[in-house]
Amino acid sequence: MTGLPVTQEFCRYPADEESRDVPIVIYDSAGYETAKETQFVNNVIDFLTKKTNEGLDQQIHLVWYVINASSGRVQKFEEDIIANLNQKGISAIIILSQCDRAKPEEIEGIKAALKTFKLDNIHDVLEVAASPLVLQDKPICEPFGLDELVDKTIEIVPDIYTDAVIAAQVVKLQDKRRLVWKYISTASITCFAAQANPFPLGSPTLIGVQAGLCVSIASVYGYREFADFLHTIGTFAAFNAFVNSVLSDLLAIFFPPAGLLTAAGVASYVVAFGLTK
Repeated sequence: MTGLPVTQEFCRYPADEESRDVPIVIYDSAGYETAKETQFVNNVIDFLTKKTNEGLDQQIHLVWYVINASSGRVQKFEEDIIANLNQKGISAIIILSQCDRAKPEEIEGIKAALKTFKLDNIHDVLEVAASPLVLQDKPICEPFGLDELVDKTIEIVPDIYTDAVIAAQVVKLQDKRRLVWKYISTASITCFAAQANPFPLGSPTLIGVQAGLCVSIASVYGYREFADFLHTIGTFAAFNAFVNSVLSDLLAIFFPPAGLLTAAGVASYVVAFGLTK
C-alpha cells in the first residue's frame, strides 16, 4: 500500500485521494539512523506538536511505539519521545517487535529499562511477532501478539472510532462479525419501527435500509470499491423502488397490513438479508 508523504519523515496511510469515508488514518515515521538520534527526536516531536495544534479530527489519538526486541536495548533518545507523549497527553502502546528473534533475557531487559521511564500515558507493553523467522521453509513459531494489539487499540481509541478500527483491522475476523451483526440488528430495528408505525413507510424504506446495510457490510470487509458503487446506485434504487411500489401501496389501502405482524416479518427479512451478505 502506498502512503502519501506528509513530511520528509512521515507518510500517511491511506493517501488523501484514497481516504474518502475512512476515519482511521495511520502516520508512519521513518526509522532513525545511527548518529542522527537528535534529528529523529526533533522530527517526531515537531510532527506531534503540529498535529496537536490542528483540529480535533486531525489529532493523534494513539501511538504505536515500536522497539526492536532483538536489539536487546532501549535507546536514551526513546525516553525523550515517550516523555513528550506524556507531556502532550497522547496515549501509546509500546510494541516489542520481532520477539520471535529475541532471547527472553533481552525482552525482560527492555521491559526493565522501560520501567525506569515515566510511563503515564503508556497503556501497555506488548510482545509481538507479526512475521516469524522462517528456517528451512518453515516459520519457527506462529505469529503472536497481534490479537492483543487490536484489542488494546480498540480499548484505548475514542468510542466514535471503535467501529472504524474494527472495520479497518484484518487480524480478528470475529470482531468484524460482531460489528456486522450490530449493523444488521440496527437495520432490523429500523425497519420494524417503520413498519409498526400507524402509517407504514413501505418498500422504499426497506430498500434504502438494505442498500445502507450492504454498504456497511462491504466496508467492514474491505470491499470499498463495491461500497462506493452501492453509494452511487443507492439513491436511484430507492427512487425506483418507490415508483414500483406505488400500485401495491394503493392496493394496501383496501387490504390493510397486519400491523405488528408485518413489522416482525419485515425485521426478520432484514436479518436474513444481512446474514447472506
